[in-house]
Amino acid sequence: MDIKKKRTFKISLVSFTPLLLALPIFSVAVSNTITSSSYSPPTYNQMMHALENLLQYYERNAEHIIVDAYYGLKVTTANDTFIVYSSIRHVALIQQTIHSYENGKSKLEEKQIDRLKQIYQDALRISKRIEETSGRNSSAYMKHSKMLHTSFPFPERLAKLELVKDTPNNSGNSSIDFIKISDQCLWDMMGGGLRHPPVCTINDSCWRGLTDFSTEGYIITHQFLLIFVGEQFNCTEKMNQLSQNLGGIEKVKQALCTRIYYQMTKALEKGLVTGKMQDLFIEQIYICGGTGGYQQFLRPEFLSMILKWRTKDGCFSPYHGQYISLHPKLARK
Repeated sequence: MDIKKKRTFKISLVSFTPLLLALPIFSVAVSNTITSSSYSPPTYNQMMHALENLLQYYERNAEHIIVDAYYGLKVTTANDTFIVYSSIRHVALIQQTIHSYENGKSKLEEKQIDRLKQIYQDALRISKRIEETSGRNSSAYMKHSKMLHTSFPFPERLAKLELVKDTPNNSGNSSIDFIKISDQCLWDMMGGGLRHPPVCTINDSCWRGLTDFSTEGYIITHQFLLIFVGEQFNCTEKMNQLSQNLGGIEKVKQALCTRIYYQMTKALEKGLVTGKMQDLFIEQIYICGGTGGYQQFLRPEFLSMILKWRTKDGCFSPYHGQYISLHPKLARK
Protein backbone atom coordinates (compact mmCIF):
# COMPACT_ATOMS: atom_id res chain seq x y z
CA MET A 1 0.00 0.00 0.00
CA ASP A 2 2.97 2.26 0.62
CA ILE A 3 3.93 3.28 -2.90
CA LYS A 4 6.92 5.29 -1.67
CA LYS A 5 8.83 2.11 -0.88
CA LYS A 6 10.89 0.40 -3.51
CA ARG A 7 9.05 -2.63 -4.85
CA THR A 8 10.67 -6.03 -4.81
CA PHE A 9 9.57 -8.31 -7.54
CA LYS A 10 8.49 -11.58 -6.50
CA ILE A 11 5.44 -10.34 -8.41
CA SER A 12 2.56 -9.62 -6.04
CA LEU A 13 -0.39 -12.00 -6.03
CA VAL A 14 -2.76 -9.28 -4.87
CA SER A 15 -3.72 -8.23 -8.37
CA PHE A 16 -3.55 -11.58 -10.10
CA THR A 17 -6.03 -13.51 -7.98
CA PRO A 18 -9.10 -11.31 -8.55
CA LEU A 19 -8.40 -11.33 -12.27
CA LEU A 20 -8.32 -15.09 -12.17
CA LEU A 21 -11.59 -15.15 -10.27
CA ALA A 22 -13.40 -12.50 -12.28
CA LEU A 23 -13.25 -14.17 -15.65
CA PRO A 24 -15.45 -17.16 -14.80
CA ILE A 25 -18.11 -14.81 -13.43
CA PHE A 26 -18.39 -12.28 -16.22
CA SER A 27 -19.08 -13.13 -19.83
CA VAL A 28 -16.31 -10.95 -21.15
CA ALA A 29 -17.01 -9.49 -24.56
CA VAL A 30 -13.70 -9.46 -26.38
CA SER A 31 -12.90 -5.90 -27.33
CA ASN A 32 -11.96 -4.90 -30.85
CA THR A 33 -9.77 -2.09 -29.61
CA ILE A 34 -6.63 -4.23 -29.73
CA THR A 35 -5.67 -6.54 -32.55
CA SER A 36 -6.23 -10.24 -31.97
CA SER A 37 -3.52 -12.00 -30.02
CA SER A 38 -1.53 -15.20 -30.36
CA TYR A 39 -3.10 -16.77 -27.25
CA SER A 40 -6.02 -19.10 -26.84
CA PRO A 41 -8.43 -18.12 -24.04
CA PRO A 42 -7.75 -20.12 -20.86
CA THR A 43 -10.23 -22.83 -19.95
CA TYR A 44 -12.11 -22.80 -16.66
CA ASN A 45 -10.18 -25.92 -15.63
CA GLN A 46 -6.89 -24.13 -16.24
CA MET A 47 -8.03 -21.21 -14.11
CA MET A 48 -9.18 -23.47 -11.30
CA HIS A 49 -5.88 -25.33 -11.43
CA ALA A 50 -4.07 -22.00 -11.11
CA LEU A 51 -6.26 -21.11 -8.12
CA GLU A 52 -5.47 -24.43 -6.46
CA ASN A 53 -1.75 -23.78 -6.95
CA LEU A 54 -2.11 -20.32 -5.45
CA LEU A 55 -3.87 -21.68 -2.40
CA GLN A 56 -1.14 -24.27 -1.97
CA TYR A 57 1.42 -21.48 -2.14
CA TYR A 58 -0.43 -19.50 0.53
CA GLU A 59 -0.67 -22.53 2.76
CA ARG A 60 3.02 -23.34 2.46
CA ASN A 61 3.92 -19.73 3.24
CA ALA A 62 1.18 -18.89 5.74
CA GLU A 63 3.64 -17.49 8.27
CA HIS A 64 5.24 -15.17 5.74
CA ILE A 65 2.27 -13.47 4.05
CA ILE A 66 3.13 -9.77 4.07
CA VAL A 67 0.90 -6.77 4.60
CA ASP A 68 1.70 -5.48 1.10
CA ALA A 69 -0.68 -8.15 -0.16
CA TYR A 70 -3.33 -7.70 2.54
CA TYR A 71 -5.88 -5.82 0.47
CA GLY A 72 -7.25 -8.91 -1.09
CA LEU A 73 -8.56 -11.38 1.40
CA LYS A 74 -11.77 -11.29 3.34
CA VAL A 75 -13.70 -14.52 3.39
CA THR A 76 -17.15 -14.29 4.93
CA THR A 77 -19.33 -17.17 6.07
CA ALA A 78 -22.59 -17.19 7.97
CA ASN A 79 -20.78 -17.26 11.32
CA ASP A 80 -17.29 -15.90 10.81
CA THR A 81 -15.31 -13.28 8.99
CA PHE A 82 -11.64 -14.09 8.59
CA ILE A 83 -9.36 -11.16 7.85
CA VAL A 84 -5.86 -11.84 6.56
CA TYR A 85 -3.07 -10.28 4.55
CA SER A 86 -3.43 -11.82 1.15
CA SER A 87 -5.30 -11.56 -2.08
CA ILE A 88 -7.50 -14.58 -1.39
CA ARG A 89 -10.05 -12.04 -0.13
CA HIS A 90 -11.52 -12.21 -3.59
CA VAL A 91 -12.71 -15.77 -3.07
CA ALA A 92 -16.02 -14.08 -2.30
CA LEU A 93 -16.24 -14.06 -6.09
CA ILE A 94 -16.21 -17.84 -6.04
CA GLN A 95 -19.43 -17.72 -4.05
CA GLN A 96 -20.98 -15.59 -6.77
CA THR A 97 -19.95 -18.15 -9.37
CA ILE A 98 -21.51 -20.95 -7.34
CA HIS A 99 -24.70 -18.93 -6.82
CA SER A 100 -24.86 -18.22 -10.55
CA TYR A 101 -24.72 -21.94 -11.23
CA GLU A 102 -27.48 -22.61 -8.69
CA ASN A 103 -29.60 -19.95 -10.42
CA GLY A 104 -29.01 -21.46 -13.84
CA LYS A 105 -26.77 -18.62 -15.02
CA SER A 106 -23.38 -20.33 -15.17
CA LYS A 107 -21.71 -22.17 -18.02
CA LEU A 108 -19.75 -24.36 -15.64
CA GLU A 109 -20.43 -28.07 -15.34
CA GLU A 110 -21.44 -29.78 -12.10
CA LYS A 111 -17.98 -31.31 -11.62
CA GLN A 112 -16.40 -27.90 -12.04
CA ILE A 113 -18.76 -26.38 -9.48
CA ASP A 114 -17.89 -29.15 -7.03
CA ARG A 115 -14.24 -28.33 -7.60
CA LEU A 116 -14.90 -24.63 -6.97
CA LYS A 117 -16.72 -25.47 -3.74
CA GLN A 118 -13.63 -27.35 -2.56
CA ILE A 119 -11.43 -24.40 -3.52
CA TYR A 120 -13.68 -22.14 -1.47
CA GLN A 121 -13.51 -24.40 1.58
CA ASP A 122 -9.72 -24.61 1.26
CA ALA A 123 -9.56 -20.82 1.10
CA LEU A 124 -11.61 -20.53 4.30
CA ARG A 125 -9.28 -22.90 6.09
CA ILE A 126 -6.11 -21.23 4.85
CA SER A 127 -7.52 -17.77 5.61
CA LYS A 128 -8.13 -18.70 9.21
CA ARG A 129 -4.66 -20.17 9.55
CA ILE A 130 -2.98 -17.07 8.14
CA GLU A 131 -4.88 -14.79 10.48
CA GLU A 132 -4.02 -16.94 13.47
CA THR A 133 -0.31 -17.11 12.63
CA SER A 134 0.45 -13.63 11.36
CA GLY A 135 -2.54 -11.40 11.85
CA ARG A 136 -4.03 -9.88 14.90
CA ASN A 137 -0.95 -9.06 16.96
CA SER A 138 1.02 -7.26 14.26
CA SER A 139 1.25 -3.49 14.03
CA ALA A 140 0.47 -3.69 10.31
CA TYR A 141 -2.76 -5.53 11.05
CA MET A 142 -3.80 -2.90 13.59
CA LYS A 143 -2.96 -0.09 11.18
CA HIS A 144 -5.08 -1.54 8.39
CA SER A 145 -7.80 -3.23 10.45
CA LYS A 146 -10.50 -0.67 9.66
CA MET A 147 -10.06 -1.17 5.94
CA LEU A 148 -9.84 -4.92 6.34
CA HIS A 149 -13.09 -5.08 8.28
CA THR A 150 -15.07 -3.00 5.79
CA SER A 151 -16.60 -4.79 2.83
CA PHE A 152 -16.07 -3.33 -0.61
CA PRO A 153 -18.18 -3.45 -3.74
CA PHE A 154 -17.38 -5.36 -6.88
CA PRO A 155 -18.97 -4.31 -10.16
CA GLU A 156 -22.12 -6.28 -10.90
CA ARG A 157 -21.61 -5.94 -14.65
CA LEU A 158 -18.90 -4.84 -16.99
CA ALA A 159 -18.77 -1.40 -18.56
CA LYS A 160 -16.98 -0.32 -21.71
CA LEU A 161 -14.57 2.59 -21.71
CA GLU A 162 -15.24 5.16 -24.39
CA LEU A 163 -11.46 5.54 -24.82
CA VAL A 164 -11.50 9.21 -25.71
CA LYS A 165 -8.18 10.90 -25.17
CA ASP A 166 -9.72 14.15 -23.92
CA THR A 167 -9.35 14.52 -20.16
CA PRO A 168 -11.19 16.84 -17.74
CA ASN A 169 -10.22 20.48 -17.56
CA ASN A 170 -7.62 20.33 -14.80
CA SER A 171 -5.43 17.80 -16.61
CA GLY A 172 -1.79 18.32 -15.73
CA ASN A 173 -2.42 21.35 -13.50
CA SER A 174 -1.61 19.70 -10.19
CA SER A 175 1.61 20.62 -8.41
CA ILE A 176 0.96 17.91 -5.82
CA ASP A 177 3.44 15.02 -5.50
CA PHE A 178 0.83 12.32 -4.98
CA ILE A 179 3.39 9.68 -4.04
CA LYS A 180 4.32 11.64 -0.92
CA ILE A 181 0.77 12.12 0.34
CA SER A 182 -1.14 9.10 -0.96
CA ASP A 183 -0.92 7.02 2.22
CA GLN A 184 -2.19 9.88 4.38
CA CYS A 185 -4.97 10.56 1.87
CA LEU A 186 -5.97 6.91 2.21
CA TRP A 187 -6.09 7.04 6.02
CA ASP A 188 -8.07 10.28 5.95
CA MET A 189 -10.61 8.83 3.51
CA MET A 190 -11.38 5.91 5.82
CA GLY A 191 -11.06 7.90 9.06
CA GLY A 192 -8.00 5.98 10.18
CA GLY A 193 -4.32 6.55 10.84
CA LEU A 194 -2.99 8.51 13.81
CA ARG A 195 -5.30 11.52 13.43
CA HIS A 196 -8.60 9.62 13.13
CA PRO A 197 -10.42 12.30 11.11
CA PRO A 198 -14.07 11.84 10.12
CA VAL A 199 -14.63 9.21 7.44
CA CYS A 200 -14.57 10.68 3.91
CA THR A 201 -12.09 13.41 4.82
CA ILE A 202 -10.53 14.63 1.56
CA ASN A 203 -8.32 17.69 1.86
CA ASP A 204 -7.47 20.00 -1.02
CA SER A 205 -4.03 18.51 -1.61
CA CYS A 206 -5.41 14.97 -1.78
CA TRP A 207 -8.16 15.99 -4.18
CA ARG A 208 -5.79 17.84 -6.48
CA GLY A 209 -3.45 14.86 -6.47
CA LEU A 210 -6.31 12.47 -7.10
CA THR A 211 -7.55 14.43 -10.10
CA ASP A 212 -4.18 15.04 -11.73
CA PHE A 213 -4.59 13.46 -15.17
CA SER A 214 -0.95 13.77 -16.20
CA THR A 215 0.39 10.93 -14.06
CA GLU A 216 1.82 7.56 -15.08
CA GLY A 217 2.52 4.04 -13.86
CA TYR A 218 1.76 3.09 -10.28
CA ILE A 219 0.70 6.64 -9.42
CA ILE A 220 -2.44 6.39 -11.57
CA THR A 221 -3.41 3.00 -10.18
CA HIS A 222 -3.14 4.41 -6.67
CA GLN A 223 -5.22 7.43 -7.64
CA PHE A 224 -7.92 4.98 -8.69
CA LEU A 225 -7.40 2.92 -5.55
CA LEU A 226 -8.13 5.99 -3.43
CA ILE A 227 -11.46 6.40 -5.24
CA PHE A 228 -12.19 2.72 -4.68
CA VAL A 229 -11.52 3.07 -0.94
CA GLY A 230 -13.83 6.08 -0.97
CA GLU A 231 -16.56 3.91 -2.47
CA GLN A 232 -15.79 1.23 0.10
CA PHE A 233 -16.42 3.73 2.91
CA ASN A 234 -19.56 5.24 1.32
CA CYS A 235 -17.87 8.47 0.24
CA THR A 236 -19.28 8.46 -3.29
CA GLU A 237 -21.63 11.38 -2.62
CA LYS A 238 -18.75 13.45 -1.22
CA MET A 239 -16.55 12.62 -4.22
CA ASN A 240 -19.38 13.47 -6.62
CA GLN A 241 -19.77 16.87 -4.99
CA LEU A 242 -16.07 17.57 -5.33
CA SER A 243 -15.99 16.44 -8.95
CA GLN A 244 -19.07 18.27 -10.23
CA ASN A 245 -17.01 20.41 -12.58
CA LEU A 246 -15.36 17.24 -13.92
CA GLY A 247 -18.62 15.45 -14.67
CA GLY A 248 -18.81 13.39 -11.47
CA ILE A 249 -16.62 10.71 -9.95
CA GLU A 250 -17.50 8.16 -12.65
CA LYS A 251 -16.02 10.50 -15.25
CA VAL A 252 -12.88 10.80 -13.14
CA LYS A 253 -12.62 7.00 -12.97
CA GLN A 254 -13.10 6.72 -16.72
CA ALA A 255 -10.43 9.35 -17.36
CA LEU A 256 -7.92 7.57 -15.13
CA CYS A 257 -8.58 4.13 -16.61
CA THR A 258 -8.48 5.51 -20.15
CA ARG A 259 -5.02 6.87 -19.43
CA ILE A 260 -4.02 3.57 -17.85
CA TYR A 261 -5.34 1.70 -20.89
CA TYR A 262 -3.27 3.68 -23.39
CA GLN A 263 -0.13 3.33 -21.28
CA MET A 264 -0.76 -0.39 -20.83
CA THR A 265 -1.31 -1.11 -24.53
CA LYS A 266 1.77 0.92 -25.47
CA ALA A 267 3.86 -1.19 -23.09
CA LEU A 268 2.32 -4.38 -24.49
CA GLU A 269 3.33 -3.41 -28.01
CA LYS A 270 6.97 -3.16 -26.95
CA GLY A 271 6.85 -6.15 -24.61
CA LEU A 272 6.78 -6.35 -20.81
CA VAL A 273 10.49 -7.04 -20.50
CA THR A 274 11.01 -6.37 -16.78
CA GLY A 275 9.44 -7.67 -13.60
CA LYS A 276 8.29 -4.15 -12.76
CA MET A 277 6.46 -3.85 -16.09
CA GLN A 278 4.82 -7.24 -15.56
CA ASP A 279 3.78 -6.34 -12.01
CA LEU A 280 2.34 -3.02 -13.17
CA PHE A 281 0.44 -4.75 -15.99
CA ILE A 282 -1.26 -7.09 -13.52
CA GLU A 283 -2.06 -4.18 -11.21
CA GLN A 284 -3.54 -2.18 -14.08
CA ILE A 285 -5.82 -5.07 -14.99
CA TYR A 286 -6.88 -5.51 -11.38
CA ILE A 287 -7.55 -1.82 -10.76
CA CYS A 288 -9.52 -1.03 -13.92
CA GLY A 289 -10.86 -4.50 -14.67
CA GLY A 290 -11.39 -6.09 -11.27
CA THR A 291 -12.48 -3.02 -9.29
CA GLY A 292 -13.49 -0.67 -12.10
CA GLY A 293 -15.31 -3.29 -14.15
CA TYR A 294 -14.06 -2.02 -17.51
CA GLN A 295 -14.19 -4.87 -19.97
CA GLN A 296 -11.19 -3.81 -22.06
CA PHE A 297 -8.99 -4.86 -19.14
CA LEU A 298 -10.52 -8.32 -18.75
CA ARG A 299 -9.52 -9.93 -22.01
CA PRO A 300 -8.95 -13.68 -21.70
CA GLU A 301 -5.74 -13.27 -23.71
CA PHE A 302 -4.27 -11.19 -20.90
CA LEU A 303 -4.87 -13.98 -18.44
CA SER A 304 -3.46 -16.59 -20.83
CA MET A 305 -0.25 -14.58 -21.06
CA ILE A 306 -0.01 -14.03 -17.31
CA LEU A 307 -0.54 -17.72 -16.61
CA LYS A 308 2.63 -18.43 -18.58
CA TRP A 309 4.62 -16.39 -16.07
CA ARG A 310 3.90 -18.69 -13.14
CA THR A 311 6.73 -20.50 -11.41
CA LYS A 312 6.52 -24.17 -10.45
CA ASP A 313 5.44 -23.25 -6.92
CA GLY A 314 2.36 -21.42 -8.23
CA CYS A 315 3.71 -17.94 -7.61
CA PHE A 316 5.31 -15.30 -9.83
CA SER A 317 8.79 -13.95 -10.33
CA PRO A 318 10.11 -11.71 -13.10
CA TYR A 319 9.52 -13.61 -16.34
CA HIS A 320 12.19 -13.57 -19.05
CA GLY A 321 10.63 -15.78 -21.72
CA GLN A 322 8.91 -14.91 -24.97
CA TYR A 323 5.39 -14.39 -23.60
CA ILE A 324 5.62 -10.70 -22.80
CA SER A 325 3.28 -9.28 -25.45
CA LEU A 326 0.07 -10.24 -27.23
CA HIS A 327 2.14 -11.32 -30.23
CA PRO A 328 5.30 -12.91 -28.80
CA LYS A 329 6.98 -13.37 -32.18
CA LEU A 330 6.30 -9.77 -33.16
CA ALA A 331 7.38 -8.06 -29.94
CA ARG A 332 10.10 -5.50 -30.41
CA LYS A 333 13.52 -6.46 -29.17
